[in-house]
Amino acid sequence: MSGSSAIERPSVVLLHGWGGSFQHTWVRLGWAHCLESNGFPIIEHDLPGHGVPEAPRDPQAYATILDDLDARLGHLDGVVGIGYSLGAKLMLALACRHPHMFSQLVLVGCGDNAFKPLGASELLARALREGLPPDAPPALVKLIDDVKASGNDPEAMAACITRPQENPLTEAQLGALQVPVLIINGSQDHFVLPQDRLLAALPNADTLMFEGFDHMDVVGRLEVVETVLARLNRSFTGTE
Repeated sequence: MSGSSAIERPSVVLLHGWGGSFQHTWVRLGWAHCLESNGFPIIEHDLPGHGVPEAPRDPQAYATILDDLDARLGHLDGVVGIGYSLGAKLMLALACRHPHMFSQLVLVGCGDNAFKPLGASELLARALREGLPPDAPPALVKLIDDVKASGNDPEAMAACITRPQENPLTEAQLGALQVPVLIINGSQDHFVLPQDRLLAALPNADTLMFEGFDHMDVVGRLEVVETVLARLNRSFTGTE
């Protein structure tokens, strides 16, 4: 998976989802190594309360998660953004605020849920605090198990997911985005699908659907990493 250096490669911002971290998502699953070994510098970032063993347990502490992200990254220009789940939704919101921030966006595990408020999921918070019910669907079990394995504080993650709701994105906002967007989902991702509304709203979007993958598979499988890397290499080097 190596490419030519004929065209200088831009930096890549990797933004994980709720309950993850830069280390747990992008390093552990191989994304950071694959990108760096192909000449794409990485900009590391953890969402507030993530990537540390102890964090605030008050939902109000996460009420300005988008503004906090903007304060840290909003000055960037022309970078590639790869976001997963909540990270993908936040990247879309940043792109709406800063039209020149991204040269390309890759949204993994993001569909029509982009039009829902960015916070509030009592079901996930209750699962972390009280445990899963016996009849919990496998996809929910995998998600909660992954959050617990991430090293994050479960109470802090529950607070983050029940933070005060932020305004969702609108078709009008997304319709003004000219940046190329690649949306990658798994056909069994019932957390985010369908994706038709999101695709229709973005004027320069393409999509890849991985059959049989769920929300966790789509960020954790090597073939997804390789597909994204091949796309980037074609864009910036003309090779794979």
